[in-house]
Amino acid sequence: HQQLAREGVGGELVGLVGPDALPGTRFSLDYRAEVLAVSSSSGAVAPPGFIALPLTRSSRHPRLILAEGRVNGRPVLIEFDTGASRTNIDPRLARDLALPATANGVRIDSLDIGSLVFAVPSAKVVPKSNIDPTLTPPIQLSVGSDILAQIILTVDYAGGRLLVRDARRP
Repeated sequence: HQQLAREGVGGELVGLVGPDALPGTRFSLDYRAEVLAVSSSSGAVAPPGFIALPLTRSSRHPRLILAEGRVNGRPVLIEFDTGASRTNIDPRLARDLALPATANGVRIDSLDIGSLVFAVPSAKVVPKSNIDPTLTPPIQLSVGSDILAQIILTVDYAGGRLLVRDARRP
């Protein structure tokens, strides 16, 4: 295990090295415990309390962490961006959903990742379609450390899945 370095204002963790820089075929990330674990093997069975989601693969960026989810009920492809401090949403999706404006973006009332549901008080509006235009559906949302700090995440590239657990509950 490697301990995560504290960054940002007031000791808040605002980002992490991207998955391209991580060795191995599987890694787990727990912002609250400040743990990053890297392995070269696939985990055979999902640990208790984890939700398994199929990992969507990008041919342009094979280490992107992508899975399907929902924003205010609409199915979307989500990027799990370990280098972003906050959630970003594509302007087209924000407009299509008529998301209410905030001082620094838009409010998302319901972001569903598997059976986990989160509110995003202020998502930054940033174009996402150019990350990999070959993907269908396209990437429309990137979750950053504002959401990543609320989950424990295991990316299993070899097994083709994303394991997620709610870190808000013991």
